[in-house]
Parts: sequence; structure tokens; C-alpha cells
Amino acid sequence: MSSHATSTIFVVGGTGAQGMPIVRALVADKRYSVRVLTRDSTSLRAQALLALGNVSLLEGSFADEDVLREGFRSSDGAFINIDGFNTGEKTETYWAIRSYEIAIEEGIKFFVYGNLDYALKKSGYDSRFRTGHYDGKGRMAEWILFQNEKNRDRMGARAEAKSCFSW
Repeated sequence: MSSHATSTIFVVGGTGAQGMPIVRALVADKRYSVRVLTRDSTSLRAQALLALGNVSLLEGSFADEDVLREGFRSSDGAFINIDGFNTGEKTETYWAIRSYEIAIEEGIKFFVYGNLDYALKKSGYDSRFRTGHYDGKGRMAEWILFQNEKNRDRMGARAEAKSCFSW
């Protein structure tokens, strides 16, 4: 009998193009169970994740503090990937910050934020290269890593930059 305890990871964005491979990878070796936030637990994508085993679904929105608290409260870690392309830069910025803050409050041990390159900054702040959904994610990654310089004793954090095309 193994003394290994399976860790639970709360995933926001798990039914998306980038999130589905993350969930698959997390449950592949049965080391993790994953709780996926979904707007519709009956959707084909949500049901496909559920069929993997070691996956449970939490129906709701990333823009609902009570739902986020519920997801974080039952988990050890979190992978947050807000769809800034569809929600917009301002919405992603606010909810990325609140997700990080609530995760600390609820005792998450490790927080991973799925992000993209901060294209505007990389271009030397040349607005010809401004790309809202990239820049929003890039700004939030830097913010989270900066916050974690002071909070690392409470929660580990990482910002994972992945291009939509790298999966």
C-alpha cells in the first residue's frame, strides 16, 4: 500500500486549446487529480476531460470569486489560463490579480499562470507591435512573479509562457 497522497490541481482554462493538454499531462501518471473549472460541465470538451479519470468538474466562471474560492479551497496547486483573447485585456488583468490573491488566501501551495510574451515590452514599447491578448498575459506574468518575491514563503509561483502554436 502506497503512502503517496495524490495532489489536487485546480485548472482554470482546462477545456481550452492550451488547457486540455495540461490536464491530460497532469493526470497521465495518476500523481495528480485535477479539478477543472468549466462554464458547461455537459460540453464535449468537459466530458472528454472527465473521461480521463482523476478529473472532476466545477461549473462556473473565473469571474466569480466564490467559484474561485471553491476551486482553490479543495486544491494544493493551481494552473490559471484566462482566455484574454476572448475576455479582453482589462478583464484578464483584473481576474489574474484576483486569482493570485484568492489563491494565497485559500492556501494554494503552488500557482502557475499560463501566459504569453509581453510583445509590447519586447519591442521596446513600440505600439506598432502591441498585441492586447499577448501583452495582458505578459504584464500579468511579470506582476505575479514580482508579487511572489514577497510571498514566496506563502505560495510558490511560476509564469509559463506558451505560444498558441507550441502545443
